Amino acid sequence: MRQVLVRKTHHSPGKSRFDLYQRLVDSAPLAKGHSGIQNEDERAFFRQQPIEATTTFERNRKKVELSLVKLVSFLWDHYQLPCDSVIEYGSGATGYFYAVLKPKDVRNWLQVEINPNAIVENSRRNPTAQIVEGSYYDIGYTNVPMIAGLSSFDTASDMPRAINEVTQALMPGGFFYICRMFAQDIIVLRAI
Repeated sequence: MRQVLVRKTHHSPGKSRFDLYQRLVDSAPLAKGHSGIQNEDERAFFRQQPIEATTTFERNRKKVELSLVKLVSFLWDHYQLPCDSVIEYGSGATGYFYAVLKPKDVRNWLQVEINPNAIVENSRRNPTAQIVEGSYYDIGYTNVPMIAGLSSFDTASDMPRAINEVTQALMPGGFFYICRMFAQDIIVLRAI
């Protein structure tokens, strides 16, 4: 687990507002099998993906579910993460973060998913969930206390653009909570 405190900076259009991320982006190879597709091609790619991968993740997470719930609860308390108005990007077909990991006292959780088929399945599984179509590349919200992602942010091939969108959407002091598969990497970023 890593904690990274990130400073928002003034920026000019087209430039990232993060000071330190570029070294990470430049040194990170593309995931195996990831072609680095961009923009509309990338959007179309993710919109058409079968939802079986999400349900496979869910099956695999069952083995460590109790540990994940305890870990998320600890981090929520330790970092005093917001309990209202959280937006989760890449919620998938299961809505796992919302349905299983989200602390019970968190209200007004909005799930955002790019794949329409995943939205339909997520809505079926979680009838009380608020789910809309969208992606990290076009965050239409501002002054957000927290943006979360469970095994979703690491699929962004245009990381600088995604990071800029997140930083522009967060309120001062807002949190960006990223958790990858099985919580091998959990990053809590705070905009100051």
